[in-house]
Amino acid sequence: MGFGLLAGVLWALDTVVLSKALSFYEALLIAPLVAAFLHDTCSFVYLTFYHGWKKGIKKAVRVLRSKQGLWIVLASILGGPLGMSGYVSAIFFMGPSYTAAFSSLYPAFGALMAVVLFKEKLTRKQVFGMFVALGGVVALSMTPSDSIRNFPLGLGCALLCMVCWGLEGLLAQQGMKKETISSDQALWMRQGVSALGYGLVIMNLISGWELAETMVVQHHIGWIALAALAGTASYLCYYHALHQIGSTKAMPLNITYVAWSIGLSFLILGAVPSGREVLFALVVLCGAILSAS
Repeated sequence: MGFGLLAGVLWALDTVVLSKALSFYEALLIAPLVAAFLHDTCSFVYLTFYHGWKKGIKKAVRVLRSKQGLWIVLASILGGPLGMSGYVSAIFFMGPSYTAAFSSLYPAFGALMAVVLFKEKLTRKQVFGMFVALGGVVALSMTPSDSIRNFPLGLGCALLCMVCWGLEGLLAQQGMKKETISSDQALWMRQGVSALGYGLVIMNLISGWELAETMVVQHHIGWIALAALAGTASYLCYYHALHQIGSTKAMPLNITYVAWSIGLSFLILGAVPSGREVLFALVVLCGAILSAS
């Protein structure tokens, strides 16, 4: 449980720092996608150095070609280019509040798929805790937005994100199930496949290379690299939690980033939270902990 909660804290830090980098490019739809490419590329570089230091790259490449590695590759494609592209597109079309509310339902979808596809059993306490946490997230996120451009299209993008992120956790768990792939090897594969998918497909579709160069030249890459460092640590904790306690417990703990980001936004950006935000943040934390206990 500790790794799952820490994953949420670190992802909240990643989100707050990345929002600082993106604040320089608020008017550009492609900016979040370009930042996501740079983010996952930096993360892959960090993990490559990590595995190089441990002299584990050859083993990681070997397991990548295994049947278990295929699960991780599929999880990577869903969670990275597809899921994140849906997420940032939903933010553009219907604003961050509604996007956070709908995309955060991915643990419920993932739990449903775990029961249907892999015959996992959920206790009443897990289900109750999950819905308390999700209710808190929705209540925290559902605020009026004046940035809605196309709500139906935004909703479709958010639901795509929900499906992809829910399936990512399940497939990654299956990939690590037989103990042939460790959580840090799985993450190295995940970030490598994700960065490759962005580079080969997304960046060319959106003509994003010029903006990527601009981000590097104007030194905003420093914020993205810092966010990627926090994100890498978050994913290490998340994948370890998936491996140790399973997706149905790890995913609710992971969405606590919505709650942690309120406190970190106050500490880093000076954004003072309201009493309502603090209350529902506590609801999210209590529900997630109950679901995973």
